[in-house]
Amino acid sequence: MSDNQGTFFNTISLNGIMLEKSKNQARTQQDEIYSFLIEHKGKGFTPFQIMDELGYKESDVPVTSIRRALCNLQQGGAIEKLEEMEEERYGKNNHKWGIL
Repeated sequence: MSDNQGTFFNTISLNGIMLEKSKNQARTQQDEIYSFLIEHKGKGFTPFQIMDELGYKESDVPVTSIRRALCNLQQGGAIEKLEEMEEERYGKNNHKWGIL
């Protein structure tokens, strides 16, 4: 689903092997999230729900990585950011995302 562009934002100036490893990891997360949303077409999920459903631990995959993947997928037209929101961790409302 994903291409090599736009999956990892190199704001920390990585290069060489570390940069390629980070790009591959981001691409894999994005593909996993997209596959999950395809499997659950017609239903919306918050970033935290996606993280839990995929078995990601926040210590290994921060919720910001999930949000990055969702934004990339939305910008590519693959998924939608829904108007529906749900209060989650930290007492904040989170938008749901999905394929309708």
